Amino acid sequence: MDTEVIYKLTLDANLMASPNNSGMETIKKWKAEGKIDVLEVDKPTVSREQPTHGWPGAPPKPVPERTGSWKGKNRPAKMKESGNANFKSIASILFPGKDPLRLNMTEINTIAHLIRHHSIKNEIFVTVNTKDLISDGRRDVLKSQFGIIIMTPEEVVKMLPVLSGWEKPKGEKKAPVVAAPVAEKPKPAKAVAAKPAKPAKVAKAAKPKK
Repeated sequence: MDTEVIYKLTLDANLMASPNNSGMETIKKWKAEGKIDVLEVDKPTVSREQPTHGWPGAPPKPVPERTGSWKGKNRPAKMKESGNANFKSIASILFPGKDPLRLNMTEINTIAHLIRHHSIKNEIFVTVNTKDLISDGRRDVLKSQFGIIIMTPEEVVKMLPVLSGWEKPKGEKKAPVVAAPVAEKPKPAKAVAAKPAKPAKVAKAAKPKK
């Protein structure tokens, strides 16, 4: 028996509360039915006073205190990089030409959300922010460099049922079942009576000349 794949989606800020979005209504329904896992990004940070770890100007992440030997379990845990998907690399794609240290808080939040999405290995980042995340080839570059897939809610609703096998693509019809042809029984050949041979013509004897 095949194991059903449950896709994990990251929802951009305020998407769950967005009104009049039919795509999001379907995603909420799938979430309630247990068809997908959903992570809502943290509420946007609006102040630089206490920036999240990894943002410009933020304090470094705390390292576990060294105790005893550095060997084995007592060695401080090494923080894994998210496939080079760090603040600077993402900023260069989304906001080319801008100094990463001079981005506004909305731009910083957008980058932080993508880094979080990539680090937890969710499959799709869902957003309506096409300007910063999709347009001018940004989506294609994020996918090719980091494997980050960006989609709008409408695109997710159109694509996910086919990927998950919930339904077949539109326009794809089932092949009609055609019964195997039944071989016809050979008909017995009709007996044809042979026509009697015509009697051979007998040449008449020539009359004697007088």
